[in-house]
Amino acid sequence: MSRYKADLHLHSKYSFDSFMEPRKILKLAKKRGLDLISITDHNSLRGSLDAKRYRKEFDIEVWLGEEVYSDMGDIIGLRISEPIKSRAWEEVIDEIRAQGGIAILPHPFRSHKSVRALAEHCDVVEVFNGRCSIKENAKAKRLAEKLGKPTLGGSDAHVYTEIGKVVNSFDDILQAKKAMDVKMSNSLERTLSYVIRDVKRKKWKNIPRDVAWGLKPR
Repeated sequence: MSRYKADLHLHSKYSFDSFMEPRKILKLAKKRGLDLISITDHNSLRGSLDAKRYRKEFDIEVWLGEEVYSDMGDIIGLRISEPIKSRAWEEVIDEIRAQGGIAILPHPFRSHKSVRALAEHCDVVEVFNGRCSIKENAKAKRLAEKLGKPTLGGSDAHVYTEIGKVVNSFDDILQAKKAMDVKMSNSLERTLSYVIRDVKRKKWKNIPRDVAWGLKPR
């Protein structure tokens, strides 16, 4: 049976803390042996839509995705077709499922409220995030095991060197089996994304914070 490798948590220039170009993401993903990616920008589907235009050029599959900043923290909608409009966490999950998508709880122990409730309602728990600490990832894994939830890993790449640092192995293009070949992002890469975030936020200084973070539909 064929094996596929995927990184399903990436960010592009359409996120507030990244400058990565979707085409270059695909180019590097292919170079690093990936078969499938999803660009999950903060409150935006634009990165995924851009990337899908280049899938044939690089012979790599692209799933549309979005990392939604809900009132309880981030929720990823994977394999969706339209932007998620709601910001109330239960409605976010309902919208994702209504589109036939998968609701993923990313980095559960970083910037979330009511973690157990979110994990119970989401379809999948991200148990290895390339930007989380070993302790945070271990807690996420224990939570998923306790609830009997399917699991995924994600690089959470914001800069090019992070692409493919966490790779999921698939038996087929639809069924995830386990995370493998995982590496932690280094502090310089994380710091760089924070610098990018701050540079971009200067352009948003007159925009209310809840709008900039996507709590109110634009």
